[in-house]
Amino acid sequence: MKNIINNPPQEQYDLLSQTVNKLIKFRLVKHRICNLLVNLIMTIAVLISSCCPAFAEKMNLPLYKISPLAKAVDLHCLEAEYSIQIPMPKRWSVKNAVLRFDYINSVALLKQNSQLVISLNNTPLSQIKLDPLTPNGYAEVDLPGALLKPGYNMLSFKVAQHYSLNCEAPCAPELWTRLKLDEALISFEYEQETVPLKLSALSDLVFDPRTIPDAHLHLITEKLTENTLTTAGIVASGAALRFDYRKTTFTLSDQIVGGQDNVLLGEKDYVEGFLKNLGVNMTVASPVLKLVHLPGKLESGGITVDPHHVLLVVSGRNADEIKLAAETMSIMSIPFPDADEMQVSEFVLPEISLYEGKQMLVADEKYPFVKLDYQNHSFSGLSPNAKDISFRLPPDFLIKPNQQATLSLDFSFGAGMKSDSALNITLNGQFISAAHLDNPNGGLITDYRIGLPTFLFKAGTNVLSFQPQMTPLHGEHCHYLQTGNLQLTLFDTSSLEFPQMPHRIELPRLDLLAINGFPYTRWPDGFETLIVLSEAKFASANAALNLIGMITQKNGYPLFGIRVNTDLEEKWDKEIILIGTQRSIPQEYYEKAPLKLGETNKVPYPVYQNWDIHPAMSWSQQTSMESSDKGIIMQLASPFKEGRTATLFTAANDEGIDRLGRALLEPEVQGALKGDLVFIDFVVDKFKQIKFGDGTDFKITALKTGNSFVTGKGGDISQVNYYLSSYPWLYWVLLFSILLIVAVITYTILKRRRKRRLVPNDPG
Repeated sequence: MKNIINNPPQEQYDLLSQTVNKLIKFRLVKHRICNLLVNLIMTIAVLISSCCPAFAEKMNLPLYKISPLAKAVDLHCLEAEYSIQIPMPKRWSVKNAVLRFDYINSVALLKQNSQLVISLNNTPLSQIKLDPLTPNGYAEVDLPGALLKPGYNMLSFKVAQHYSLNCEAPCAPELWTRLKLDEALISFEYEQETVPLKLSALSDLVFDPRTIPDAHLHLITEKLTENTLTTAGIVASGAALRFDYRKTTFTLSDQIVGGQDNVLLGEKDYVEGFLKNLGVNMTVASPVLKLVHLPGKLESGGITVDPHHVLLVVSGRNADEIKLAAETMSIMSIPFPDADEMQVSEFVLPEISLYEGKQMLVADEKYPFVKLDYQNHSFSGLSPNAKDISFRLPPDFLIKPNQQATLSLDFSFGAGMKSDSALNITLNGQFISAAHLDNPNGGLITDYRIGLPTFLFKAGTNVLSFQPQMTPLHGEHCHYLQTGNLQLTLFDTSSLEFPQMPHRIELPRLDLLAINGFPYTRWPDGFETLIVLSEAKFASANAALNLIGMITQKNGYPLFGIRVNTDLEEKWDKEIILIGTQRSIPQEYYEKAPLKLGETNKVPYPVYQNWDIHPAMSWSQQTSMESSDKGIIMQLASPFKEGRTATLFTAANDEGIDRLGRALLEPEVQGALKGDLVFIDFVVDKFKQIKFGDGTDFKITALKTGNSFVTGKGGDISQVNYYLSSYPWLYWVLLFSILLIVAVITYTILKRRRKRRLVPNDPG
């Protein structure tokens, strides 16, 4: 710059022009180089994206959250096998998975002859030597993605165990290995597939029962009214039914929640405006269902679309049309139609009766096994795996003494068995009877009848299990055992029949609510049931939807008949469920409740347990407070109608209500419900928290405070039956009164006759 300044003006100008031209040429060259570099980078990126897969997601889960059969299991005898099902969602493309678990084996095993084999879908993946010198082992098994198909995949653990090179007892007590599957972990590496915009995808892809670890569905609505809440309940019920037994958590708000499937409910104007704000144009001209990829808004104001999740629109021009669309969505169980939008014009449900439902048996009707989802099954070998038949019974059967269900078996068995061979029959894990296989020539047996006392059955789900124990006729010590003839086939023409039993039961019993939603599912669609939210808040609505979903999965039928509202003034004379914070529940409900909450609480405390299982209760009146770490469930006689039931779900605040609704979905909570009063404390299990990263746990206290009432079929019971059943001492009062009246009448008649004999002319 100094040279330029010191030169004459013309030279300064020439030098400056040359410098500027050089700078311009340099910048042009630099710009071209930058463009070339950018184009090169983009080309490389395209090539990489075309030849390499997208970034895979990873998920680490405890095995017990994937399969309910994942528990600590002992494998005994020379050989044994244990299998569990690993569900795979249809929208996952699994690249790889790794199973990690601990085991411990007997120190008496021979290492060279004892091994554990892990197989996936009958493909062996790993062989582990069972070493007596290091009995505590750790296994890490790769599960190839090519073998993990959408649906249920069989993961099997099979042991061969020996303690001698010579002859050995097949089931010596030292032949054992324990698999600690309750502490096992499984890691997945997967990609999410794009969800096709077809309504046919609802039945097996969007509402996929193989979803792991559990399912989530978010519902969107404008405001909490009876129409919107009832419709949301129908949608939740239908979705829960499609998810089958998979734990399903429902939430409700007025906004989209990202990362999961959403359902938009509302009338024409609200839905069209909501979608337009997200860049989706839709015209609602009738009851309609429409599927779009999940839209969302960026902070910058732009629109984003998630192709891995969907927004299902359920709409119409008024409340009736929305309900029609919701009911149609709830019964879509087959892959039809393939369009992304459907106009609904009519919906007709089949005729239903009291006490119908999934796997439900009716009294005084003969059920062939083929009707109970059983097909001809053959058993073979020394100790084959058992075959189960599951069915459900109405919870309010009144079982009378000496009643028996009739089990009629048709079966055939092989020749060459010892007379101690038998077909053992167990009910709910308890041995109840056996069929003797005592003919060495074999045989074909029809109508082999066994009487099963009805008191052995339980309300809700029952499991009838058949397991043969077959022994060869000749089997001396250290001789070859011929087992090919150990065969038994149980035919599906076998049958089960229950005697006629009336419907009558003593309530309250919260265990029946957890079994199949009784008494709210006398009608399988929830007819005559009202769910009341004491406050129009999303926390209470979430709890109501989760409760509806849980009952639906237990009962196996969509709850089209349930009403949901926020009207505390309605004196509903049928079955009631009330959800809300402690201070918002009307006092008329607390009058018959086992725990009375308010300004002053009346709390029952058990003093001791007597022999008839009824605890001696003390009652404390106190002024006290509760935290959000506790939920309370109470069941009581309806304050508006005798023979009807009310169940209260309450907590100190909205956070507690929301946590209570989620806790109801947990199997350990459902299994602990009983009596008429349950406290659920939300605690942390430190072992689970360290091992799995999630220590959510519950401490449950269940009480039966002694207040009871009787209800009959359909929930109706006469005043006479109600009082005689609720107060048995009235029988004695009535009997004594009748005897007293008869005695007085007899005495009066005898007295008058005696007087006539003594005074014959007396006109009296």
